[in-house]
Amino acid sequence: MKLSLFNRLVLAFVVTFSLLIMLFYHWSAYLESSVRLESEQSLHLNLAKHLAADNPLLQDEKFAYQDLSNLFHTLMMLGPNFEFYFVDPKGKILAFSADPGKVKSEFVNLTPITDMIAQQKPLPILGDDPRQPLQQKIFSAAPVYKNEQLTGYLYVIIGSEKAANLIASLKANKLRWQHFLILATILLFVAISMLWVFYLVTKPVKRLAKALSNIDPTQIEMAALAPWLSHSHHEVNQLGHSFAKLLQQNQALLVENRQQLQQLAQIDQQRREMLAGLSHDLRTPLASLQGYVEVLSQSSSSLSSPQQQQYLGIIDRNSQQLKDLIDQVFELAYLEGGQVQVQQEPLLLCEYLHDIKAKMQLNAERAGVQLHLQHQGDDILVTTDVAKLERILTNLIENAIRHTPQGGDVFLQVRKINEQGNQLHSSIALSIADTGVGISPDQLPYIFNARYRGASAKQGEPYRAGLGLTVCQKLAHLLGSDIQVSSAPGQGSRFMLQLPTAPLTC
Repeated sequence: MKLSLFNRLVLAFVVTFSLLIMLFYHWSAYLESSVRLESEQSLHLNLAKHLAADNPLLQDEKFAYQDLSNLFHTLMMLGPNFEFYFVDPKGKILAFSADPGKVKSEFVNLTPITDMIAQQKPLPILGDDPRQPLQQKIFSAAPVYKNEQLTGYLYVIIGSEKAANLIASLKANKLRWQHFLILATILLFVAISMLWVFYLVTKPVKRLAKALSNIDPTQIEMAALAPWLSHSHHEVNQLGHSFAKLLQQNQALLVENRQQLQQLAQIDQQRREMLAGLSHDLRTPLASLQGYVEVLSQSSSSLSSPQQQQYLGIIDRNSQQLKDLIDQVFELAYLEGGQVQVQQEPLLLCEYLHDIKAKMQLNAERAGVQLHLQHQGDDILVTTDVAKLERILTNLIENAIRHTPQGGDVFLQVRKINEQGNQLHSSIALSIADTGVGISPDQLPYIFNARYRGASAKQGEPYRAGLGLTVCQKLAHLLGSDIQVSSAPGQGSRFMLQLPTAPLTC
């Protein structure tokens, strides 16, 4: 069975209140019983002492236990609320007045008796009831001496079994309805009050639940909750305000998700275009390779040696171009995977750049381009990943040579940059500049985009997809830097990369 919040609150209150009423009732009954027992025991505290002092049977040198039993019977007829026992110094019952089988215990515990006589504990003090061994009752007790020798104790139970049965019967007959009416009245009054309070409490909750249930999931972008007080001390108002705020956030997330979906669609479209461009770029050198290989295989006998060498050179250049393009595609995919490790280490930059210049010198000579290295001193120490820096420089220098006409120059430049004149916190500006044809302003913002296809820089130069610059920029980001470019048509281009200096210098 499913219960509403209102019904659950009512049920919880009724159960809790009933338990509290029962606890209060038993606690009140315990206090009443404790006060009654203490008052009765205080009132009859010296009863046994007076009986022991005034009764001649207890003063004789030799006890007549039958006479004591008759005396106890007479006293019980005069005072039905008392039961009389005479016990020896070890606690054994020697005389009493009761029907056969009524007294079920032959001994009583003497500790409560001695405590009362010595007045060592506060009242009420409970002792054993010989007629009901599992219960304890208040009592009065006094020692009995003969010739200054203890012969036993007069033990008087206050609240006899007969009196207890009579009181229980009266309570059952007279107090039952009284307690029921009082309890029912209290429960009815409190229940009505709490039902009204619960109604006031759950009314805003029902309002909020109704407002939430009226929201159409298909129109959630246009949904809105009624205004709730954000600074109210009422928890439901705070909850309603939180729901309204959450709904607004969800609406903003939906808008953002749709924008992201649109961006993903654009990226997917650009990816398709890039794949189409790559297939064209791969097909062009591949078709050239295939054509010249067929010419060589079918007409090799009719071709002169210079013609064969020319065709082989074209085949070599196209195969190298094809290899470079495939390498760039795989490298870009690897970098975009985000699993690249960076190994930072100190590096003597100028010595390293001399090695790079020597490595690229042959390519520059083949293209008829002069390669220059310009730096300030030989003791520049930087912290970088050597392999990734070499990949960046090689790619940028190859790109500069490719876009510089014969007789042009390519410069590899190093310059220190101090932060606010502090020599301890400086960086190195590493630039690759050329005197080529430059980059047009409309293409400049897109040259690092792998999906952008620009025009070729040289007349007769095969079309390039531009993946190399994208790879360089991603590698620069891994090194904690960024490649900046400046260019003007007809004046060449400059690509600059900043590297942090190492803590120690050479």
